[in-house]
Amino acid sequence: MRKWTLVVGGFLLILSFQNCQKASVQNVASDTSKSFDYQKSSTASFQTLQMWDYDQGRTVDVDVSSGKMSVYLNYGADRGADYCLSDSERQQLQSILASAEVCQPVLPAEQYTNQECTQLYRYPYAVLVDQGTEVRLGEMTNGCDVPTDLCGANAAALQNYVQGVLQTLEQQTCQ
Repeated sequence: MRKWTLVVGGFLLILSFQNCQKASVQNVASDTSKSFDYQKSSTASFQTLQMWDYDQGRTVDVDVSSGKMSVYLNYGADRGADYCLSDSERQQLQSILASAEVCQPVLPAEQYTNQECTQLYRYPYAVLVDQGTEVRLGEMTNGCDVPTDLCGANAAALQNYVQGVLQTLEQQTCQ
């Protein structure tokens, strides 16, 4: 009898985990069937680009006009070394930002009504900073969120730029 109890108990335990299929979650950010209105603004006034390097636990503040980079370790808690962009890298950054606009979605109040959103948070890949104003590019606060980012192809161009600079940061000596 004890053997049958163990067999039935084990069978019920295994059976209870069989309904673990993935939930279907609608990702609004990649849903091209819906269109959103965007409030567009120029990036010309932003003098600092803060790049976030989550793998190394650091942030890098780039002065857009001079190309000087200040590194902050432990997610901004400790001051690190200074580096500099090359002239071509500085010009590339200035070119991306000169032709870019920030697209901030204007979401209707009913955006989240009757909608189940995941508790997804996606960190920004960069932050544009200017005298008390911060624009967090690519940040999502939940699975239904539409992130603020640069408009059009400039978003991918800046993401690739940030990734390239972070990979070669220690080689960026100041002359």
